[in-house]
Amino acid sequence: MASRTPLAIDGNDDAVHAQTQSPLFSAIPAEIRNEIFDLALREYQDPEKPYNRYTYYTRPGSFAQTRVDFALLQTCKRIFKETMPIPLKNLEARFYLGIHSERVPPDYAYQREYPDEAGFQICSKKRKQELSSKQWAAIQHINITAQLIALRESCIRQLFADRSGLAPKVVTITIRYTDWWYWENNHPLNLSGVHMRGISFPNSVERIVMQLETREGKRKELEQVIADLFARPEVNKYSVTDGRDLMLSEEIGVKEWQWDGPTVFAKAAKRRSNKYPHHPEGLEMRYIVKELTWI
Repeated sequence: MASRTPLAIDGNDDAVHAQTQSPLFSAIPAEIRNEIFDLALREYQDPEKPYNRYTYYTRPGSFAQTRVDFALLQTCKRIFKETMPIPLKNLEARFYLGIHSERVPPDYAYQREYPDEAGFQICSKKRKQELSSKQWAAIQHINITAQLIALRESCIRQLFADRSGLAPKVVTITIRYTDWWYWENNHPLNLSGVHMRGISFPNSVERIVMQLETREGKRKELEQVIADLFARPEVNKYSVTDGRDLMLSEEIGVKEWQWDGPTVFAKAAKRRSNKYPHHPEGLEMRYIVKELTWI
């Protein structure tokens, strides 16, 4: 039996019925129809498959398993031909870099153990079948959520090497509160050991967005980390393989958003106990996220 390719972006060239009897094609302008298709085929968080609230990974954008409803593509051949590139084009492919499996959602898996002396691993969403090179090439935006210890050139290089064709335009790097050095001991925030100049991305990358998250009580520390980044732009830059440098943008500046998240995680949450003395009382605290952009 022939294997089924997930999220196929190749359609056959058989004759396609114009479907002019349908108002979707005879009355609605193509621009509006395309917007409808775009919205209908966006990935969304499935309310029927929420994550446990008290985990390392449950946060805005990751409150539940995600899905795309593909029923629209099965309506008729014309719709299939017009919409088949949309799901991958809109998809934000997410990867986790680190060393602890409890830090990633249950619908993600470590597909290989990176041969590094520290045992760093690259984790991606579970799929019945791996994407093809052409499908990876259709993805324009990826998110890399990384423990600082794993945010290094070797892991980034391996992530792309394992996925032939992956050539995004935008890369978002997320550092969660629990990804900072020794967060569990209330260690001052710092990016020591992260050598941005040594991390190189594919030529396709035009923009890198970095999300730095911490709890409200460490706001001043985070603001100092960001001030240090802006103070040395010639050092704190990323590069792409064709030799270009992506520089921290003062014009775009720093964006901030907040959310209320857990004070305890994983096993400690089951005991409903405050495991960390530097966290406030109760099961929730305010988190802040600062967002910077390199272009």
